[in-house]
Formats: sequence, structure tokens, C-alpha cells
Amino acid sequence: VDGRRFEAHRLVLSASSAYMKSAFSNGLAEATSARIDLPDMRAATFEALLIWMYDGSATIAEASLPELLEAATRLQVPLLAAEAERLIRERIGPSNALAAWVLGDMHTLPALVAAAKKV
Repeated sequence: VDGRRFEAHRLVLSASSAYMKSAFSNGLAEATSARIDLPDMRAATFEALLIWMYDGSATIAEASLPELLEAATRLQVPLLAAEAERLIRERIGPSNALAAWVLGDMHTLPALVAAAKKV
């Protein structure tokens, strides 16, 4: 991820992420490899996601919440995606409403779109 290598247990990844579970079990290259490449994801974002998978919580800068939501949605980590969406909704204001609307629309998150429209 972004030039960094992270070590993690397949069981933890598979239990937290439908994407990872599928990659490890459906005969894809990742099923026999000890490696999954995510070249278009920032290391800091994946690290926060990984910490959340292990600990159930993670510290991330407010500006990185949209990126974390995108990563959680992409990797199919629904509990983290829901939490990131909730945090973004709580922080919607005039300066970021359009970006929140686009993000919600892109990821089919009607509650986020509705919250952005109210601003």
C-alpha cells in the first residue's frame, strides 16, 4: 500500500472485510499469495483501517475522513464505513457540503446526501 508493507492476519482481514474474504477464498492470486496490493490507497488510510480491524477504533485526522470512508466502502468494511459516514455527517457545513454530497452520491449513501442537501 503506497510503497509500505503491512503485516496482518488473514483471519482478521477476512472477518472484517468482505473484499478481503473474497480475495482470500475465491481462487484469486491473493488466495495463494501472502500479499494484497492496493496501489491507489494511501498508507496512512490503510493503516487506520487496519488498526480499526484489530482494535475496533482508530485515530484519524478529520480531513482524512472522506478517504477513510472511501477505503472502508471499497474494502467492504461496513461498520467502519458507517462510523466514518456518521462523523462526516456531523461535520457538514457550508464549506464542505458539496464534497459530502458528491461523496455520498458516489458511494450510494442517501443519509449523507440528505445531510449535505440540508446545508
